[in-house]
Amino acid sequence: MKHKKKKVFVLYSKGGGGHISAMKAIKFYLRNNYEVKEICLIEEIIQNLDFIRKITFSFFNAEDLYNFFISHKMIKPINWLTNLARRLIPKRGLHYDRLMKFYFIQKKPDLVISVIPIYNECLINSLNFLKIPFLVIPADLDTNFYWLNINQKYTNYQFTLPFQNDLIINNALKHLLNYEFIFTGFPLKKDFFEKKNKKKILADFDLPNDKPIIMLMMGANGSSKILEYLKEIKNLQHSLHLVVCIGSQKKLRKRINRFSFSDLITFSIVEFTSRISDLMYISDILITKPGATTICEAIQMQLPLIIDNISAVIEWEKMNITFINEYYLGVTISSYDEINKKINLLLNDKEMKENIKKNMKKFNSLEFDKNINKIVSNLVDK
Repeated sequence: MKHKKKKVFVLYSKGGGGHISAMKAIKFYLRNNYEVKEICLIEEIIQNLDFIRKITFSFFNAEDLYNFFISHKMIKPINWLTNLARRLIPKRGLHYDRLMKFYFIQKKPDLVISVIPIYNECLINSLNFLKIPFLVIPADLDTNFYWLNINQKYTNYQFTLPFQNDLIINNALKHLLNYEFIFTGFPLKKDFFEKKNKKKILADFDLPNDKPIIMLMMGANGSSKILEYLKEIKNLQHSLHLVVCIGSQKKLRKRINRFSFSDLITFSIVEFTSRISDLMYISDILITKPGATTICEAIQMQLPLIIDNISAVIEWEKMNITFINEYYLGVTISSYDEINKKINLLLNDKEMKENIKKNMKKFNSLEFDKNINKIVSNLVDK
């Protein structure tokens, strides 16, 4: 008789792309051994308690509002919304507890994995009562919001961190004193660990093989940032090729094509692609925002970073900038007029570039697949 797979639920948020990326990676790595289901916590379990949905008469839910703020670069409202949720959710803990227990009693998972912050105290209370194992895998380097109000009186749970690193550990121990985390690596997609063929990638994207390649990627809502960077880079007196990733922002193509670049600079515009790991592999520098997922992807590909620190930063991404600077994984810029200087520095200083790559090797996520399967097995296959 065929053995029935244990049911694993991965709870995620649609606020931003990092949690979705982590959820998909975890689902992929567990798929052979478990029946894995992706569950959007706010939409599927606690929708009736979404205070943003109530005050906007269902026009927005909390994730919609967060994404609206992101798309309009409204960082202060994002930080305000997050801190409001941090204060209000514990006060309504019994209401969340009731909805969560009802859902999990009906669905009967064998394990619940959370890749989202803020709600984990409510989740662990409900799951501990129902004797369902619980695992938290943060999709951030700053994990403060993942451990809010959690104490260690529970059983059959496990918390993880991506790297065994003092900055990351000390940050987490502000909430979980003396807790022994398991270090898994960051939840990256499988293609970041595959062998690459540089010649084929260059041919597939029609990229030159005789000049440095700089990748510019500012996320789903970074159109204005891309244009500001290009205003500076277009005058750079250095032979290079730009790969400008615009995702779904197709209207950017016309605006970028209007730029008059130096004769030394060529460029390609790449719309949405599933081959970001390939583009990182053949690039010499990545210019990007301080999001944890993109940073960890670049670290895995040993791609030196230039991190944007020009405008306001989301509260939990501030530590990412410290992480880059403290462990010498790239450089950060605080004004647009620094960008060409930093590009020249990374292109011309080979020793600096090699040191960055050497430092990146210390933060390898290659074992994530093996580590996550071992943890899940220990929790559900006892």
